[in-house]
Amino acid sequence: MKGKMKTEMEDGLYQARAGNLEKLVFEDDGTKKIRVPQPGFEAVVTVQKRMRKALNGHKPDISLVAEAMLLAAAEMPDIEEKVRLHAQRVFSGSNS
Repeated sequence: MKGKMKTEMEDGLYQARAGNLEKLVFEDDGTKKIRVPQPGFEAVVTVQKRMRKALNGHKPDISLVAEAMLLAAAEMPDIEEKVRLHAQRVFSGSNS
């Protein structure tokens, strides 16, 4: 059994390469990840498919579609009420 060496390492993700650990560096691309329940994701995919027809076969990136939908929804005058009603349905267990 080989001797153990203590190595000081920063928090983060590392990849083993040629017997050494190299810290993986990720650049911030300005995006944020959010968890979206399946019905919300499927709504984005549905719009993405409709956009493919509108763009003559070109499929827009799903994150672009989701961003456009969120920005448009944020401008709706009654968005707060729609969110409130949706939350009420989710937390009451109602699917309607």
